[in-house]
Amino acid sequence: LPISGLAGSAQLLAEGAARLPGKAIPRICPAVPVAVSADPDQAAAQASWWVAFYLTRMGPLYRDALRRTGFGTEADLVVAAGPPPRGGTARLAAGAEVLLDELTVHGDAAQARAGLDRWYRAGAEMPAVVLPPNQPVEDLLQTLESLRPADLPAPTAAPADAGAR
Repeated sequence: LPISGLAGSAQLLAEGAARLPGKAIPRICPAVPVAVSADPDQAAAQASWWVAFYLTRMGPLYRDALRRTGFGTEADLVVAAGPPPRGGTARLAAGAEVLLDELTVHGDAAQARAGLDRWYRAGAEMPAVVLPPNQPVEDLLQTLESLRPADLPAPTAAPADAGAR
C-alpha cells in the first residue's frame, strides 16, 4: 500500500476485528524499500528502481493495489516505461514521481530517517525496511544506522572472532 492508504486500511482492519469477539486488530507492518545515499540523485535513482521493479516484475498485485488507492495513472506510466535496467538504479517517468514518497523511504540519512518517521505517523506499527540488492555490506550497515531511532542506542561491536564460531 502507499503510505497515504495506511490509515484507511488500518480503519478497515479495526472494524473487521471489532466484529470478531476476542480477535486482536492485526498489526500494520509494511515492507518499505529504502534508498539512502548522501547523493540525492543516487537515492532518487535507487528509489525509482524499487518502484519500477515492483510494478513491472512482481506481477499485477502492486499495480492493482495502486490503482485501487488512486495511483492508477502513475502506475500505468511506470509499467509503460518497462522494467528497470539491471544495476539498481532507474528514473521514473514524468508524472510518476509521487510514487517515490508513497512507496519508499529515500534521501540522505536525515531525509530517510524523516521518511521512515512518516510511515510511523501514518499508522505503520512496525515498518520492515527492505534493503537494496547487490550493495556492499558497509553501505547496508550505514543505511540501517541512518534509520535507527535517535533514542535507540547504537549496537555494540561483535567480538572479532564471532565469525569463526
